[in-house]
Amino acid sequence: MPDGTLARTEVVVTDGVTIGRPCCGVPQCKNPLENNHHRFCSVDPDHKKLETTCAIEGCNCPVTRDSKSGKYRKACDDPVHVKMEGANVESLCSGKSKTQCQKVAKLDNAMSSLDPPQLPADLTVALPIQDGDEWYKHDAQTGAVCLVRPAVMTSTGVLDTQPEMSHPAVDCESKDTPPKLKAIFRRQRTNNEQLVVRPCGVINGHGTMYHHETVSNVLIMIEQLYSLPRARKPQHLIYDSNCNALREVLNQCIKFFDGMGMCIDAFHHKNKHKASDTFCRDRCDMKAYPELLDDNGKYYFNSSIAKQTNVWFGAFHNICREMTPASIPITHT
Repeated sequence: MPDGTLARTEVVVTDGVTIGRPCCGVPQCKNPLENNHHRFCSVDPDHKKLETTCAIEGCNCPVTRDSKSGKYRKACDDPVHVKMEGANVESLCSGKSKTQCQKVAKLDNAMSSLDPPQLPADLTVALPIQDGDEWYKHDAQTGAVCLVRPAVMTSTGVLDTQPEMSHPAVDCESKDTPPKLKAIFRRQRTNNEQLVVRPCGVINGHGTMYHHETVSNVLIMIEQLYSLPRARKPQHLIYDSNCNALREVLNQCIKFFDGMGMCIDAFHHKNKHKASDTFCRDRCDMKAYPELLDDNGKYYFNSSIAKQTNVWFGAFHNICREMTPASIPITHT
């Protein structure tokens, strides 16, 4: 420590990497698919029945056959639903699938945290997009249907560019605004693998995030991992969204994290979190903990090790993307 005293400090860093495999399209369902070409599992009869039901959210009509090919559609005979399926097929032919965008975005985000000398010139200012829900926009006048993919920055915490909330009567959308049309035409994939890495680079554990990498899921994973027999709870957990995770811990009174430092990666804390967020600055800054600094006041531990590991780990995406859960070795480590 900077004052010359000695102390034992164990640190772990966690971050997610996109190694998505096919999974059931019903949220929170962890049952494996009977076949990787299916969209829903066969373990639950209600989920299996969805294979022959219109893919548009809220429609329970059965699917119909295509008059030209004779094959079953994934939509009913509603003209708008048929056009939505056509827009989905067109997006697949363009090569800009959600999975490809997600893979490139998260890999770029991981590389952006490395030191500038290690990066190619075209990646030093990369600002990739975050996973977003797709929906379909229908123009009632022309009858046209198009697929919409929102572009959201990957910055964690609160963005400086986030608009301030004004009067609710001004900001709320009109009640006449039509609801977004959503559908499950394609196989759903797990969102990411959440790695827990020691500063030396050893992967200490992992968890599969099926639909979203929420801070509550990360906290549950950390608690389960270090509650195993003979497991030692670390003194510090470093995570890009630890300001939100710490708020969750305080609001839910989660006793497991008592006495554990919850800091944000030094790169993210400096560049991707709002400077006016006093809670984040006071409670999640690595500089507030002397045991995390060396004699010169610099960071003793590599807080970006998880993202650096993700660059290597992400190379296995093309190998694992079509595997079943039983075929992916990491799911059993």
